[in-house]
Amino acid sequence: MSTKFVLGQGSVFSISTDGTTFTTVNQLKTVSFSGTKLDTEDITNMSSPNSTREFAPTLLDSGQVSLSGVFNPHDAGQLSFAAAFNAITLLTCKLVFPVMTGDTTAFTREFTGYVTEYTLSDAFDKSATLSATIKISGVITDTVPS
Repeated sequence: MSTKFVLGQGSVFSISTDGTTFTTVNQLKTVSFSGTKLDTEDITNMSSPNSTREFAPTLLDSGQVSLSGVFNPHDAGQLSFAAAFNAITLLTCKLVFPVMTGDTTAFTREFTGYVTEYTLSDAFDKSATLSATIKISGVITDTVPS
């Protein structure tokens, strides 16, 4: 059996301020999730067995998302990053991968978060670029393709 995979080309990242109406962020090159983690508390005490540390799970941290792309000053999605940052707006974000051969729906990842960093870069010999970081607030919901 051959290896199944999905290319990033054709993926769509979109954002919403109301969770209903989404605006596509065009010309992105990368969308990178930092990874999730589980925080723990050291609960080791004088009665802990075998002189070993004990830990208790406390909170889940869904991490953050870093995005970068080619800047377009006419793209409503790109401009929404700066607006959301300045207004400290909770965004609903959605990343939809392309539909794989044999599937009828795409893998989709949805989450909420705040823009914690927004950067524009310009150089005389390269295209202007945009980058943003979104701190995820709450859980990430993945929808598996069918």
